[in-house]
Amino acid sequence: MNRKQYNNIIEHTLQSDCNECQSALETSRAILNNMGVSLPQGDMKHVYDVIRTNDYMGWRACTKEKAQDKANNGIAAIGISESNIIVLSAEDKEQPVTPTASVMTTSQGPLYTLSNLQFFAHDSKTTAYFRNGATIFRDGNCCKVALKGPNSFKVWHCVHRDLIYEAENAISSDFAKGKHNVFVDYNPLHETESDLDIRNYSDEELKLLYQLDPFGVAFYVNLRAECLYESVAEQVAYKDRIFNVLFGRAPRYFERSLSGAWYQVLNTGNNDYGRVLSEAELLFGRHALWDEYAQAKFRE
Repeated sequence: MNRKQYNNIIEHTLQSDCNECQSALETSRAILNNMGVSLPQGDMKHVYDVIRTNDYMGWRACTKEKAQDKANNGIAAIGISESNIIVLSAEDKEQPVTPTASVMTTSQGPLYTLSNLQFFAHDSKTTAYFRNGATIFRDGNCCKVALKGPNSFKVWHCVHRDLIYEAENAISSDFAKGKHNVFVDYNPLHETESDLDIRNYSDEELKLLYQLDPFGVAFYVNLRAECLYESVAEQVAYKDRIFNVLFGRAPRYFERSLSGAWYQVLNTGNNDYGRVLSEAELLFGRHALWDEYAQAKFRE
């Protein structure tokens, strides 16, 4: 990867994964994990002792200058001592990472900090992938996608399971991931009115995300429609628009006969939603029908 992609991983981690990090070691571990690079388990001294054996999981000792050169070429590089660790960011005038106590370039670091460190670089490739301007990371057995726009930075947690029609999935940890994709600052332990700020994604972002995580996008569209639109007609219109964005055509419309057989009908734009179902709803969640078939079943 190039230096911009390397810095993007660092920036994503600092913004999204380090809110509860309480030490330079925890911050460094989080950044390197997102690069697919391991640090030894244990406290600072133990990590240092293992790394400096020059034989741990691809880490190799090098000079300060070589470590910075590696970072500039998208290769994980660190400075470490018995009591401190930093991750070297890449030198990039267009997309620099704001230096912190845990992340800096060798030209940004105070001399008294850098002089006490030994430098190491990793000699294997990362497991972050890049597609259409997005950065895709491992996230346990799934993945997450960092989307960086001109004035925004969002992280999408891939779900990879149906959270609309498979009710048992609502008790899984993936349900919280799905809610995080919908709501800003979602906290599964403490939902308040402020949690109802809806995340917005561009059409191009949704097209990319649908290729990676169709179930997650379906859950997002369904829940966003329920939160923002009161009437069924408005909810269906929104789902129809997203369907058109994803598939390049308008969805078909269907009604159900008294026998329960479905047949295609014309979308008039003034539909009776007690009787009519949009093809988009098969993907993004459907509204309840009250047609002759439903009424007959109710009377049984």
